[in-house]
Amino acid sequence: MNIKRLPVNVLKWLGRIVLSLVILLMLLVVAIYLPPVQQWLKGLAEDYLSKETGMEVKIEKVRLSPWLDLEVDNMSAVDKGDTVVAARELLLDVKVLPLLKGQVDLNGFELREAKLNTKDFISDTHLEGQFRLLKMDIPAVCDLKQKHVDVNRVRLKGADMRIVLSDTAAVDTTPSEPVEWRLALGELKVEDSKFDIDLQTMAQGSDKGVGNLHSYMRLKGEVDNLSLKQADINLKDEEYKAGELALRARNVGYDVPYEKPSNGLDTNHLLMEELNLNARNFS
Repeated sequence: MNIKRLPVNVLKWLGRIVLSLVILLMLLVVAIYLPPVQQWLKGLAEDYLSKETGMEVKIEKVRLSPWLDLEVDNMSAVDKGDTVVAARELLLDVKVLPLLKGQVDLNGFELREAKLNTKDFISDTHLEGQFRLLKMDIPAVCDLKQKHVDVNRVRLKGADMRIVLSDTAAVDTTPSEPVEWRLALGELKVEDSKFDIDLQTMAQGSDKGVGNLHSYMRLKGEVDNLSLKQADINLKDEEYKAGELALRARNVGYDVPYEKPSNGLDTNHLLMEELNLNARNFS
C-alpha cells in the first residue's frame, strides 16, 4: 500500500488514532502513581490475598510501576490470631512476557525486616523466627511447567530462626506423590544469623499427635558466615549436591536429649565455641 496515495483525511484519522493511543498509555502510566489509584491497588491486593489464603491480610501501601515493579510496605497475614508473616518492605521486579509462558522470571526480590511463622501449613515442618534481609539476585527463574527453579544468588542476613522437623512416618502410612521439583542454586550466603534446629519423633506406642512428639536431636549455633556454592537439589530423586561449602560459626551445640551425659568426650552432647568448616564436591 502506497501511503502517499491515501486521502489526506484518512492520514489525519490515522494520526489521531496513534496520538490517542500514545496519550492513553501516558495517562495510564501517570495514573499508577496517583494516590487514589495506589490506594485502590492496595485494597485490591488485600481482598485478593485474603480470599486466596483464608487469612486476614493487611497492607499499608502498594506502589506498582508500569513494568510490574512492585513495592509493598508494612504487610502482614494473620491466621486465627497468629501472625503468619509480617514484613516492613517487599520489593519485587517481575518480567511480564515470561508469565504468559508459565514462567516466573525475577529481575529482583527483597524482603526486609520480616517475621515468619508457618504454624502447621507445611507437613512435619515448622519454621518460626525473623530476619533483617532476604534477597535474590538475578537471574532467578521458576519454570512452573518443568518444576525447575534456577537461582543465581540468595542472601540471608540477621536471621534468628527456630526450625522443627517432625518424623511421623511410622504412624502416617498415607501414600503421597513424589515431589518433582528441582532447585539449582549458584550461591547461598548467610550472615550474622542464629539457628535452632529441633528434630522430633513419635514416642513409641503413642498415637499420632503433636503432643506425643519428643526431641531426639537438637542443633543450634550462631552463623557468622556461610557460603554454599553450585548446589543442585533434586527432590524427586532425593539427591543433593554442592560444589563448595564454607562455614564459620560460634557456640555450636549438638545434643541428643534422651542420652545421659558421660565422662570424657561425650559425642551426644557437644558444644563448640568456634567452628570452621570447608568442604568441596560433596553429595
